[in-house]
Amino acid sequence: MNLQTLALIVGCCLVTYAMRGPAMLMFSRLAVPEFVRQALPFVPICVLVAITAPALLAPDGSIDLRPWANAWMLAGLAAVLISAWRKDLVSPVLAGLAVFWLHQAVVTVS
Repeated sequence: MNLQTLALIVGCCLVTYAMRGPAMLMFSRLAVPEFVRQALPFVPICVLVAITAPALLAPDGSIDLRPWANAWMLAGLAAVLISAWRKDLVSPVLAGLAVFWLHQAVVTVS
C-alpha cells in the first residue's frame, strides 16, 4: 500500500465521520418514540427491496412480469424461495445464478 492509497482511506474516514458525527451527537440525547424503535428492524429489508425490486421487475426500464421473458425476475424469485428454505447466504445466490443462466441458455437456444 502506497502513501496515496493510505491518505485516500484516511480522508474517506474523516469525511464520513465529519458528516455523521455531529448528527449522532445531536440526536443521541433525544428519546426515540416506541413505534420508531419497533420499525427500525425492518429498515434493512425495506432498503434491500427498494434497491432490488426495480432491477428484478424492470431490467430494461419497463415492467415485464412475463416469466419467459424476464430472467432477472425468475432468478430473484428462486433466490427468495431458497433463502426462505435455507438460512445461509450462499445458497440463494447460487440458486439465483443457476436459474438465470438456465433461463438464458434456454431462451438463447430457442
